[in-house]
Amino acid sequence: MSKWKHSLHISKYESDPDYFDKYYGNKIIYLTFICCYNVMHEIGHVLCREYNYKFDKNLAHNDALNQFHEELLVNDFAAAYWHKFGQKEFLDKILMYVNKFIDKSEVQYGWDNLTKKLFKINYENYKIVYSSYASLSFLTKQLVFSRDDNYSKHYDNFQNFSIKESLYKNIDLNILLKEIGINNFCSFKDCNRLNYDYNINTPKEVISDVTKIFLGHGIQISPIEYYLENDKGCNYMCSEPIKDK
Repeated sequence: MSKWKHSLHISKYESDPDYFDKYYGNKIIYLTFICCYNVMHEIGHVLCREYNYKFDKNLAHNDALNQFHEELLVNDFAAAYWHKFGQKEFLDKILMYVNKFIDKSEVQYGWDNLTKKLFKINYENYKIVYSSYASLSFLTKQLVFSRDDNYSKHYDNFQNFSIKESLYKNIDLNILLKEIGINNFCSFKDCNRLNYDYNINTPKEVISDVTKIFLGHGIQISPIEYYLENDKGCNYMCSEPIKDK
């Protein structure tokens, strides 16, 4: 296990209510999705850093491809965690929100057949159903990790489709942890369901709960600091390696 310093940054809804209402619909959806469900997506990235996840050692030279596959994996991880510990009502709400995001995106931007085909993902082996390595590289660079004018649109679409598929698949949490590279832990079986009030403090509660739950099963997570930001574009996890002195 590597040593890392982690910090979760989340935008205050009040930093730009009009912006968040336009995308999420209202404040409660934003708080439920970003301040609760999506926190586990970010913690999935934390586990990938700490346990040195690599999708494919043969692609170790291609950071973009490994980042793309990691996004798919942590979406699966978040869905698996919430299927194990979340209330059914909470999961139903998240799926409803994601479907609304996708419908809104299709109305706003339209989807041609090529784009739809590119986003059909084979989650059995984390590869794109679009023929070749070259096509996978194209998708990664052009639709996911490029910084052109369409970056935000394509990235949001990619994430929403991925989250939806992950929720429907409902992969066992134990399988996802091993996929990340965590092998020595006590298996998760029947677990108590968690319930939260959705507010700006919810991320702290989610982080505290998962840290305690995982530690009880032999999985250690380094401390995660939480920051509320006034910038509307600050929903991310920052992880920095701690160098040995």
